[in-house]
Amino acid sequence: MSTQSNQALVQAYSQLATADYITIAIVSLVVYEILITIGDEVRIVWQRPVTAPAVLLGSVRWCILLAATLQLVPSTSNSCTPLEIMVWIFSLIQFLQIALFSALRVFAIWNKSYVWSLAVFALSMVPFAINLYQAVESKYVSFMDPLTGTTCNEEIIFSARTHSMLVLTYVARGSLILADAIVLILTWMKTLGNWLATRRLNMTVSLTTCLLRDGTLYFIALLAINIAQLLNDNFSANLSIPLVSMLTTNMPSVLISRFMINLRTTGSEASDYSMHTSDRRQGQSTLQFRTPEDLLGNIGGTLQDGWSDESCDEEDDAAGVYDEGRLDISAEA
Repeated sequence: MSTQSNQALVQAYSQLATADYITIAIVSLVVYEILITIGDEVRIVWQRPVTAPAVLLGSVRWCILLAATLQLVPSTSNSCTPLEIMVWIFSLIQFLQIALFSALRVFAIWNKSYVWSLAVFALSMVPFAINLYQAVESKYVSFMDPLTGTTCNEEIIFSARTHSMLVLTYVARGSLILADAIVLILTWMKTLGNWLATRRLNMTVSLTTCLLRDGTLYFIALLAINIAQLLNDNFSANLSIPLVSMLTTNMPSVLISRFMINLRTTGSEASDYSMHTSDRRQGQSTLQFRTPEDLLGNIGGTLQDGWSDESCDEEDDAAGVYDEGRLDISAEA
């Protein structure tokens, strides 16, 4: 009997230790991401005109940093409830940020379609509503654990109803998967249309290059993360510590942060290039080949893929020729 008790104790300690290792690894990843991109943030966010994506990018970066840092704060009997409430707040903010990002991206790439952008936003907000209700109704109790010391335990209202909990899990993750699938399909349709247009102009731009630049890899990663979270919630429903949830909870915000940094960097370089071309041809900065950034910025733009510099140059030259021809026609009119 004592042997079985010892084995159970060792297994419990192993699970707790593994969870702590994962927490430290995720926090380290978030801190590392913030540090290596802090220069880009200052240059492309705080030193450029304020747009909705810029504000969203700044909030995403610092929200994931604070949310990850809270995972390392030791719990006490007095800080149990406030600490858990703060964790819930940042978690809900992350759901809202993901919904805004997906909706703005669809709105920008799909001819400012309110139907698709609102549909994506509504689907992405389903987990926000479910988690908000759970956060409001949950209770928090601190107790002394012989292995970890003071531990804060959340009494989930659905814990006694496994079926209801699984249904809500499927609804929440299923809505996110559907939203990501819509964004991905609309992105592919837009990319295919652009690629066919370049083929009609006899431009040699590969479909792979287009897929690398339209954010397909990011949205596939977001879709895969939500599928992994759904599978993890399903198979770990009876486990005390879901070991994958920490990773799948923080990675979407990290991916969105990196995606928007890439977009802002591309937009910054394009703006500088267009200004330089305008100065060289007109002797002043009043004429630009690209329209000025509005409140949405360049959230519907393309990314830097890092492998196809020649193709990117060809596309930029073609865009310049097209815009120059358009300006000449308008001048003659």
